Amino acid sequence: MQRWIKGLIAGTVTAAVGVLLSLTPLGASFEQSVGLTWLFKLRGPIQAPEDVVVVAIDDQTGSHLGLSKLPREWPRSVHGRLIENLTRQGASVIVFDIDFQLPKQAEDDAAFGKAVADSGRVILVEKLDGKRQRLMNSSGKQTGSVWVEQLALPIPVLATAAKGLGPFPLPKVQVAVHQFWAFKQSVGAPTMPATALQVHLMPIYPHFARLLEKAGVSAPPSPAETARAPEMLAFMRKLRMIFSKNPELGEILREMLANENNLDIPSQDRPRVQALLGLYEGDDQRYLNFYGPPGSITTIPYHLAAGNQKADSGTKIPDLTGKVVFVGFSDLYDPGQPDRFYTVFTNDDGVDLSGVEIAATSFGNLLTDRSLHPPSILG
Repeated sequence: MQRWIKGLIAGTVTAAVGVLLSLTPLGASFEQSVGLTWLFKLRGPIQAPEDVVVVAIDDQTGSHLGLSKLPREWPRSVHGRLIENLTRQGASVIVFDIDFQLPKQAEDDAAFGKAVADSGRVILVEKLDGKRQRLMNSSGKQTGSVWVEQLALPIPVLATAAKGLGPFPLPKVQVAVHQFWAFKQSVGAPTMPATALQVHLMPIYPHFARLLEKAGVSAPPSPAETARAPEMLAFMRKLRMIFSKNPELGEILREMLANENNLDIPSQDRPRVQALLGLYEGDDQRYLNFYGPPGSITTIPYHLAAGNQKADSGTKIPDLTGKVVFVGFSDLYDPGQPDRFYTVFTNDDGVDLSGVEIAATSFGNLLTDRSLHPPSILG
């Protein structure tokens, strides 16, 4: 047999095996752990969106604030002052990736809750608890098991004041994080980054609603400016249901955005309308399009964002007008920081991306409609 024929056969067999392998969990895991790593290393870091900022709590924040090194021991009124400062500086949305399930000093909790309510732009994370429960028959014999998930809300004084609530679980494959959820159907909720996007883009929702109406779809009315988390959740569920019931709607709206000039949507607003479309028509789970190593997203120390300029008078914080600010634990120098996740961009010294920076990355991907999409086998 001629050499070129042998090569053709070998190549065909290899491709066929690769296709079949990609259809299996083992193949999907291999593609994520090896394929995505290769992709990101080949591409390298890219510029993160300017509209997203991380306010970082690190190992030194407590000393800068004259408080305990452990943030869980801080009075929550400190977070209230941070909100007031960020609101004065024009932040569009303020997102806390911090667990507030347990009550603390009542006076401080109340001060924090008042700041959340007065700002009208604060989103708090909900903890997602999951466990496997046994299924029993009438005779008490185990017949199987089921995985059950439920949301744990922040304390009432905060949950009732927040503009939005959302979980932020991260799926892991071989200890690494490659994906995020935009919607978590097991608890019927949009996640924290998705909720942040919707709140951030409420000013352009009338354009999105008109686009739906032109396609013959009745759009839900905008929530009132004073709406809180329950109203935002109901609103987002309605929009998600519209696209779930009309699988072709997304493509129709994309064609309208691309081809029609009579939509009366300013050119600067079209990318944002596209972002809302991408949010609601897309999959529940998306691949993360990482921007680079820890700190690739603009990061401001917590004490500076809270207004404590004395601790570092030489550092100026950037203009926060119209920015979405994510607040959480993020130490760019400590490989032992809490809430950390291994990614392809984990530093050589072991510093991983923090959970809050991954949340901000997820938001940035949704805002620019640039999360990664796996190639279809059928093209």
